[in-house]
Amino acid sequence: MIRLLKKYTILMIASIVITELITFAILKIWPDLLTTKLPDGAIQTFGNGFLEGGIEYMINIIFIFLLAKEMKNEKILSLPVLVVTFFSNLIGVL
Repeated sequence: MIRLLKKYTILMIASIVITELITFAILKIWPDLLTTKLPDGAIQTFGNGFLEGGIEYMINIIFIFLLAKEMKNEKILSLPVLVVTFFSNLIGVL
C-alpha cells in the first residue's frame, strides 16, 4: 500500500508541474488564445485558470484509468473513488 501511495504522490506532483508547463507553453505560442473581441469593439480576456482547469481534467482522466487498473489488480473496484478522482486527483488518490 505504501508503494502505491508513493507512486501516486509522485504522479500527482508531476501532473501539477506538467499542467503548469503546458499552460505556459500554449499561452506563449498563442498569446491571444483566451482573448475574445466582442461585437461592440470591447475585448474580453479569460484567465489562465480556464485553460489550466481543462488540462487538469484531461490529466485526471488518465489518473482514472491508472487507478482502475490498480483497483482491478487488487480486486477492489470503487466507482465513487473514480468519479471523485475526475474532479480532484488529490482527493481521489487519498
